[in-house]
Amino acid sequence: MKAPLCTKRRRALVRAVALAGSSLLVWSAGVPRAAAQKSSKASLSYQEHPHDGKKCGDCRHFTPGSDPSDAGTCALVDGPIQPTGWCTAFSPR
Repeated sequence: MKAPLCTKRRRALVRAVALAGSSLLVWSAGVPRAAAQKSSKASLSYQEHPHDGKKCGDCRHFTPGSDPSDAGTCALVDGPIQPTGWCTAFSPR
């Protein structure tokens, strides 16, 4: 007995989606996450002093260092970030 035509189409669609999904997983495994997410300081015009009263210490992307005056990190900018710094990705908390 032959399968109905809609069943054959459904099986073909499921196979195509599975193949596309597995191809995406293989491709994404080779892309480092941190490198893909962070930008250079130059590309975001980072400076180590505030701009119009805005500073990294007040930004939602900033993670402070162990001491409030120590450099911290940023979720968007690569490298050490001063709490008194600023860049174009500034977003208030």
